[in-house]
Amino acid sequence: MSGFCRSVVRRRNKLSRLTVLSAALVWTVPALAVETAGVDVDTDGPAHADTTVSNSRAIEEILVYGRGMAMDLAPIKSSLLATQPVSIITKQYMEEAIPQTADFSPLAQIAPSMSGTNKNGPGFAESKTVLRGFQDGEYNMTYDGIPFGDTNNPTHHSTSYFPASTIGSLAVDRGPGNAGQLGQANFGGSINMFSPEIGDKIGFSQSATYGSFNSKNFVTTVNTGAVDALGGTKVLVNAQEYATDGYLTYSSTHSANQMLKISAPLSDTITLTFFGSHNKNQYFQTDSDGATLNQVAQFGKNFALSNDPTKATYYGYNVTNKETDFEYLRLQADFEGGFYFDNTAYTYFYQNDTLSALQANYVGSAGLGTKAAPAGNQNVPGYSKNNEYRVWGDIARAGKKFAFGELRAGMWYERASTKRYRFDYDFTLSPPLTTPTAALVHDPRERTAPLDINYLQRSGWNNYQPFIDFEWHPMDGLTVTPGVKYVSFQRFTTAAVQQGSRAVNTSDRGTFTKALEFATVNYRFREDWSVYAQFAKGFLVPDLSVFQVVKPNVGALKPQTSTNYQIGTVFNAERFTFDGDLYYIDFNNKVTSTVSNGETVFTNLGGAVYKGVEAQGTYAFDQGVALFLNGSLNSAKTKDTHKQIAKAPKWTAAGGLIVKVDTFTFSLIDKIVGTQWSVAGEPAAYKVSPYNTSDFTVTWSPTPIIRVIGGVYNMFNSTKITALASQGSTPAFDQYYFQGGRAFQMTAKLSF
Repeated sequence: MSGFCRSVVRRRNKLSRLTVLSAALVWTVPALAVETAGVDVDTDGPAHADTTVSNSRAIEEILVYGRGMAMDLAPIKSSLLATQPVSIITKQYMEEAIPQTADFSPLAQIAPSMSGTNKNGPGFAESKTVLRGFQDGEYNMTYDGIPFGDTNNPTHHSTSYFPASTIGSLAVDRGPGNAGQLGQANFGGSINMFSPEIGDKIGFSQSATYGSFNSKNFVTTVNTGAVDALGGTKVLVNAQEYATDGYLTYSSTHSANQMLKISAPLSDTITLTFFGSHNKNQYFQTDSDGATLNQVAQFGKNFALSNDPTKATYYGYNVTNKETDFEYLRLQADFEGGFYFDNTAYTYFYQNDTLSALQANYVGSAGLGTKAAPAGNQNVPGYSKNNEYRVWGDIARAGKKFAFGELRAGMWYERASTKRYRFDYDFTLSPPLTTPTAALVHDPRERTAPLDINYLQRSGWNNYQPFIDFEWHPMDGLTVTPGVKYVSFQRFTTAAVQQGSRAVNTSDRGTFTKALEFATVNYRFREDWSVYAQFAKGFLVPDLSVFQVVKPNVGALKPQTSTNYQIGTVFNAERFTFDGDLYYIDFNNKVTSTVSNGETVFTNLGGAVYKGVEAQGTYAFDQGVALFLNGSLNSAKTKDTHKQIAKAPKWTAAGGLIVKVDTFTFSLIDKIVGTQWSVAGEPAAYKVSPYNTSDFTVTWSPTPIIRVIGGVYNMFNSTKITALASQGSTPAFDQYYFQGGRAFQMTAKLSF
């Protein structure tokens, strides 16, 4: 066995031992069932909040103001208080219609204008979600109101932080929100996750899942309830572990997550909440993970890796180990006279340790292509890559309630620190480095980097965002909310060897500032019907790549901004729920790379216009039967070519039937993603035709403590193309991505 393979086995065994230990600790906590009836999200602490869905209080208000048969059965809901298009994904839908091994991606993708898929089976590989054509990194993602994301650009890793068992509810905001809605990409919208509610009663639950591809998933949840000896303090502990061989060949995955949440009432009006989670996962996948048409013809659409150590596709050469943690401490207090204060201090950490062989377009004895390998690599070329960052932040909010409205203000501060490197390898050499490990470049007179160092870089940011808005109620049912936020975002980088340019001993920084205005109106002219309108400015932080050129032009770049106009309506009656909207988004100052005098430079060049129509609704029949539908028409075209941008579907649709009969619940749901192009300019060779995924689940609850769930996901075994990765002048090595095949899962859950 090679040194790499031994390292992989050691890491996996260490991961298993850690998870067994953590699970044992969970089992020792005395408890019985987690009660989650009623509101799907955390409702601890004083009941003050913004009326945006980015806050869990607003979701409570949604359920209060939208009761009825249709609301009880609908998998997706909206708010009569909404000021922008929003889709609330219910806890019931998450528990009964989504694979137990899922992450947040399939939860969000059921909403209008959302697209994406998983190529390795349900939840068994990182997947990207597209919102109205905005790619990951162009919209925010939050957990309990805290924005999080990578520090090279604000992208996300679906399997790295929060598995489905740690998500109590999820809301998709399709818009920048109001002044107090925070994030590094306050641009295209946000996916907002909320931690599970802590019940008032003692409880315990255990679930076990087995399914296709030898998939196993175990979730243990313990709730102490309110402990009188500790002043009513409540504790929730959750542990999840899964393993699978994966739908793709030799693409196994193993993951473990531990979560702790503590809510302590310090007084009748002051609550302190602590949350902490730790996630560790390992998967076998090359960084360039699509399959060429030649590989598909030889091995099938599910080809990814092999067990042949003479090939770059050998699984032992393509393994990633990731570890993350996420913690916050939140203090909420109400005072006399309508004043309140809410402060959240948080930190999160991410580490990615990857070995990857170069695939498809590099030569060597593996005979994989026509492109020359890095200097020194003659056999199976590849690299070792590490990305590690720690982020610290604080979100302070304060407000005053009046008879005619509410004044809110606050400040968000965040600092990030990152170190990243990539070293070239030849996996058949011993030692595998292409050259002896060189001393780090530190002499400013040295103009070239060692051949085996692709990049060696540190970076970070300082982010300040003060904000203020006023929610005014000039008359019954009418809410007008103007606001403003000021963004000051500073990036900095120092590199012994800079990524991209491979320039040595570089140090650069740039600061981007912008005042963003907001104004929203909601008029609830009937108890069950409201209309809304929104004007909002958006801001997108610059990618770290603007520093990765020989002569960075950061000082001349303008912030990327958007101007959003939206109108919509929400109707929630006893049998019928409906919401629809029209949107127009003007994206300006897009940062684009160009070549000038043989050198790559970044400039602001043009932008795009996003516009469309969206709708979703549920109708409830008698005997517990509900039909739901949603859909969207989405135009996302560049201003210069007037063609659809890459990876932006022109339309989406979803529909399904939910039936509750005695102790059974049946769910049949289909999601369709419309035509898109994987490359800009709508080239015919890179057109991706519509594809759909149909899921069918049956839930049997014979007693309050027993639940059995059986599911068939992608039940018609659709394996259509979902994306292509162009290799430029060598299309024979273009890489294709397909839907993961049909998967079965069976879950048994016991609660006391």
